[in-house]
Amino acid sequence: MKFFSIVFALVLSMGSLTAEASTPVSGKNQQELRKEVARMIEAPSIQDFGMEETAVFVHFTISESNEIEVVHVAAANDYLANHIKQQLNHRQIKSAPNAKNGAYNLRIHIKSEAN
Repeated sequence: MKFFSIVFALVLSMGSLTAEASTPVSGKNQQELRKEVARMIEAPSIQDFGMEETAVFVHFTISESNEIEVVHVAAANDYLANHIKQQLNHRQIKSAPNAKNGAYNLRIHIKSEAN
């Protein structure tokens, strides 16, 4: 049986943030936020689409109630875009309380892992 994993090394970047928050998100909080978002995503089955690896770009905001609001997902196909959006949209963030009202860009590298 094949297992799929999402690789969140440094490829997962939330580097330049377009933050509207009054208190900027520190580097440590960015890392915590990145890890929390990464844990929310179940790895999709990309081999069904003939892919060994791909990247998905997610643009999202965090509301006053610390809820993720996905604005746009750029992916190789609609399945991946919808999968990522369903996994993240309207989920609560706990790790970065200063992330409210910020806009974030996230690159997710998805790689299939065969046994």
